Amino acid sequence: PRSTLFPYTTLFRSPDSRDGRSPLPLSGSTLYSVTPNSLYKTILPLIRSEAVDVRDVAVQSLGFINHMAVKDMFEEFSTYLREACDRKQENVRRRKRKDNLRLQVLRILKLIAKERTFGRFTNLTSHSYTSQDVNASLPHSFIEFLESCKGWLETDSDREGGNEIRIQFCKTITYLLSGFEIELRESLLRKDVRKQLFHVCISWTGPFSHLFALNTSMNSISSNGSGGSSQGLLSKLEFSALVASANLLTCGSCFQPSLLHEDSHLYAWIDLLLSSSEPAVYDLGEKVIILLLEFNPDIGSVLDWAVSRCFTGSVQTGAACFRAIGTLFSAKEYPCDRYVAIINTTLLYTGSACAELQQIAFRLLQVLDCRFFGGLPSFHLHHLGSYNDSQNKIANTLDAVLSKTGYAKSQTFLSKQLSLLHPELTMPMFSGK
Repeated sequence: PRSTLFPYTTLFRSPDSRDGRSPLPLSGSTLYSVTPNSLYKTILPLIRSEAVDVRDVAVQSLGFINHMAVKDMFEEFSTYLREACDRKQENVRRRKRKDNLRLQVLRILKLIAKERTFGRFTNLTSHSYTSQDVNASLPHSFIEFLESCKGWLETDSDREGGNEIRIQFCKTITYLLSGFEIELRESLLRKDVRKQLFHVCISWTGPFSHLFALNTSMNSISSNGSGGSSQGLLSKLEFSALVASANLLTCGSCFQPSLLHEDSHLYAWIDLLLSSSEPAVYDLGEKVIILLLEFNPDIGSVLDWAVSRCFTGSVQTGAACFRAIGTLFSAKEYPCDRYVAIINTTLLYTGSACAELQQIAFRLLQVLDCRFFGGLPSFHLHHLGSYNDSQNKIANTLDAVLSKTGYAKSQTFLSKQLSLLHPELTMPMFSGK
């Protein structure tokens, strides 16, 4: 009975059981006839297995594949990708098999993306990243699969098990985009593909989807049986879809420029993220602002909105917008012709009750002063604002002012010093221009 249940146990004996010889003696010709492709052909069919353990082992082994072998594996895997996207009419039994195949395919892709395998393959083939390298690192069959997902994700996954398929899809998108350096992500997917995938994912975000005027029946699917609620915590699907949507929106210049117009509903959507009581959603909103500014420097309405919300938004909305501005201007010489508005905003937050925001404001004020006024001729001031004491003179930079005593960091004193250092800014700062 034991040999019947475990027909291969006789193969796994101790090396001593055969007088010190290997239990599986292989000739040289046999060894050389075993190729990676033959291994993939053996493992890939196992993802269809009805035995959960066997299926999971196959998925794990393919998902954690070495980055040097991923290209060869996709040569065999492409057949399964095409089959998963096939939408021909089938009976109930075959539909269930197709759904299971789609789920396992997405699990494999998610693991490969999560391990940053594509990014490591690019790094292996080139010492310096280029958009061409990024495109070459993604198998063409994978790109085709993502481009053709919209149809069956919106319809065929409505039945039982559809939520899990959607979750795996959203995580695949998120891990794929975050697996590359920020400046390379725009080259991964075409704008039209990003747009259609964004609208697919955003339709599953529950309370965060209504601003995009999407089909409400799609929204109800995202919450059914998954514990989500527009009034409570997001379901697993809703949160996964929200993260994927944010990544698709901010992995390059905006795929739909009209979304960044002054009266766009996108800003109301970001406000909704920043008003969330869930820290992960709030942090996601702040990240969206940073990356929208990063990838769309030529569209001034984004920066104008962020500056405006520092003054008109709630405390947590204003804080997120100011941190985003501080992060960007401190990290690079961000193109900006609205320096008066930025200085005004920064000066406002030097008086913040939050120590973190106050420190960001102090650092940003130094950066702005150095960038916009670093070339002005020397002009000396007393550290308390008097011109008369020649023994206590400092240079005409806010950097020097901020290096002084704690009193020199008060909002009132900084405002006074700024008016003395740069009197030409007085009226523009009052007018907010």
